[in-house]
Amino acid sequence: MNKKRILVFAALHFAALAATFTLSFSSQMARFEDGSPATAFDSALSSIVNILATPMVWFWNSSISGAMGTMMEWLMIGLNSLIWGCLIEVIYRQFRQTRPSAADRAGE
Repeated sequence: MNKKRILVFAALHFAALAATFTLSFSSQMARFEDGSPATAFDSALSSIVNILATPMVWFWNSSISGAMGTMMEWLMIGLNSLIWGCLIEVIYRQFRQTRPSAADRAGE
């Protein structure tokens, strides 16, 4: 496995998780202030955040969060992104192995 590519994939995952979480949180807080119902966009953002936060959300609950310090919470989020980075690397390598290279396609 390419460790550098795993870290790039993990960083991209972390950025996507942070961006969607921020958008979802701000959208829901605005809705909370005026009491309006959730829109399809709000629901979609929440679903994306839940998908990107998996598998971390399986282990995360209020009792665990209260017992952990802030540093442990950030480590858990980082570990989640690292797991995603590894999985994306595996998928990337499988895709590269099954797809013929440009040189192979040119020779046909």
